[in-house]
Amino acid sequence: MRVEMVTVPDCPNGPVLRERLALALVGRTDVELTEHVVDDPPEAERRGMHGSPTLLVDGRDPYAASGAAASVSCHLCRGADGRIGGAPSVEELRRVLGTPVTGGAGRAGQGRLAPIEGGLRAVQQAVMPSFAVPAGQMLAVALRP
Repeated sequence: MRVEMVTVPDCPNGPVLRERLALALVGRTDVELTEHVVDDPPEAERRGMHGSPTLLVDGRDPYAASGAAASVSCHLCRGADGRIGGAPSVEELRRVLGTPVTGGAGRAGQGRLAPIEGGLRAVQQAVMPSFAVPAGQMLAVALRP
């Protein structure tokens, strides 16, 4: 399977889609993933881009409306929960890519994890446990005279 990610330069949703694709493709060895940066309408039309980021699966955009024109614009999609976002959820990507759903990451697969780049995820994972205080301790502090 050939999967292409097409974005405009500095698209804020490009890294989100990249991370969600990585999660959706865990264990898949049959996928060739490529990325293209497009900054002009003729190139967007040639590549089949319908907003940034566009996901192409074997040359087809599974999220494009029928008859939609190619564009160098922002891509928005509606999740299963009705929310609008800049990239499909991990579960939606797994569905489109035919990958078995094995559970989400972050908040229900919405990719709310810190980015992997620069060690930010490691920092997040080191810091977050410090916010977890057992309810009994919180109650004891609140009721202290």
